[in-house]
Amino acid sequence: MNWVDINNFAQEAGLTLVACLNILNRVNGVWDSRNSLDLIAFSDEMGYNVTWELGYGMKYSILKFMLLLIILFVEI
Repeated sequence: MNWVDINNFAQEAGLTLVACLNILNRVNGVWDSRNSLDLIAFSDEMGYNVTWELGYGMKYSILKFMLLLIILFVEI
């Protein structure tokens, strides 16, 4: 599944996607934000409804939510 598919799924399900930006991508000890900025710009151009988070503070909540979605999807 790629970024477009994930956003299409979220939109069809009426969900707001929460995306964590990787702060570990570093050059000379400084965060290299280019990849994140490219993703944000692409998402904006496509009109995606995304909430951005710096780091992975919600990673466990998101994983639990994704597992719930998978379980609900399998039951349908």
